[in-house]
Amino acid sequence: MDKINKNSLLLSCIIVLIYSLITLTAVFHHEIWADEAQVWMLCKYLSPVELIKHLVNEGHPSFFYWLVMPFAKISDNIIFMQLVCWFSSVLAIFLLWYYSKFNPLTKTVITISAPFIYFFPVVARNYSLIAPLVFILAILHNKTEKHPFIYSFALIFLANTHAIMFCFCALLALRFLYKEIFLKIKSKTLDKKAVIAGSIIILGLIALVAQLIGTTSSNCFITFGKQSTLGSAIRVILLFLFNSFDSHYMHSHIQYFNSYTLTFLFFILLSYVLLPLFLFFKNKSLFIILVLSFTFQLAVYILTYNYYVFPTRIYSGYLIVLFCYWILADSISKDAENKKDKKILNFLISFFFILTLWNGIFNYYGDYVFDYSSSKRTAEFIKNNIDPNNSVLYVDDPPPCVPLAYYLDGLYDMRDTRNDGRKFKYVIWNKELLYSYDNQGWRILFSSLRKFGEKKDLYAVVIYNIFDEDRNLNTMGEDYFDLFYVSGDALDFVERFKIYKYKF
Repeated sequence: MDKINKNSLLLSCIIVLIYSLITLTAVFHHEIWADEAQVWMLCKYLSPVELIKHLVNEGHPSFFYWLVMPFAKISDNIIFMQLVCWFSSVLAIFLLWYYSKFNPLTKTVITISAPFIYFFPVVARNYSLIAPLVFILAILHNKTEKHPFIYSFALIFLANTHAIMFCFCALLALRFLYKEIFLKIKSKTLDKKAVIAGSIIILGLIALVAQLIGTTSSNCFITFGKQSTLGSAIRVILLFLFNSFDSHYMHSHIQYFNSYTLTFLFFILLSYVLLPLFLFFKNKSLFIILVLSFTFQLAVYILTYNYYVFPTRIYSGYLIVLFCYWILADSISKDAENKKDKKILNFLISFFFILTLWNGIFNYYGDYVFDYSSSKRTAEFIKNNIDPNNSVLYVDDPPPCVPLAYYLDGLYDMRDTRNDGRKFKYVIWNKELLYSYDNQGWRILFSSLRKFGEKKDLYAVVIYNIFDEDRNLNTMGEDYFDLFYVSGDALDFVERFKIYKYKF
């Protein structure tokens, strides 16, 4: 790419070393939660062909799974998947410091912002791969003629990492095809490397679409055409705003518009206006990329999946902002007289990312001091108190229970109440997930098992965070269960467990 600048390389390596140690500390402390465990268990127990068939039910393309699968096949420790995501963030920070033209203060703010100090390196999801791929595309944006293959593979890997990046990748693909093929044909300077690279890009985008056909009808949580668009839009926009600066605020304070709420909302909305506005006046093509790509991401959540708009998803949109301003900074830096624009650009990006600092600090500290998920603690209790040879564990709500399946993998007979009592290892996102067992349902299930000859101890593992009263198995005067264990709180408000033992 660029010629090596020894001073810049040394500074970048020092920053990356410090960053690596800070984030790796959190990685080793982080308890696995539902979506992380789901990827690992799928890669561990499915063959490549079975995985391809199953992914339409997940709603995710396959690139991340292919990276994880070799580790899952040879090891029982999910730390390898965590390290893949951590290393992706480390690589992204190196690319940021060594190649971008942002000033040192702006680079520092980005490095310690919520997405890079916590959510991308610590939460082991496919979102972690997006940052280095977006940065590679930014570095090569005006060098596609020199590096067509690196660019094309970075583009299709990004597209096949997460579906929300499809519009962004499609726009860059159109730009590549126009610039490197269409214009070169007109000037009769077409290079066969560009043709091959263009073909790779087209096939990669087709592969993405092919993988996800049928997802809206297969996954019960993807409700395309089955919800109020206005209500969904309000929910998604509120989640985007609040979860960007405090991902725990929505759960307890969304109705309290105090000074804290209003101050952050004002500054976030201000940054959302100023960033595209400045881009519009300086580079309209980048403005179009930003607006269309960001709007596409919002549309995906509004139209298909508004349940959980986690910070990792929100910050994937922030990476598109960073991409556009990265390229703008490159162009402005070439003009020595453009000092005012440089200051404005760096101020806007710093302002945009500094608003996320609290979210990163709070989650980093909380994950280090408290349990992110109570699944590990619950699994340890089960190992110490329940005989694996004389027990069957039935899970009440499969998605939050996947980490238990990971931590107890191979030791206990776990069953899925939603899918006819099948062995529980990972989630199938079918319509059965939309229903819950009440106390009467559990009683009927376990009494039926006894009638059909099941002699082992029967345990109900239930999620109690949201529907606590409905999931207390000793309501309405019935007394068929002993409350055996209560996990207590966790940062992930979903993954809190009660374990009941059937008395008969």
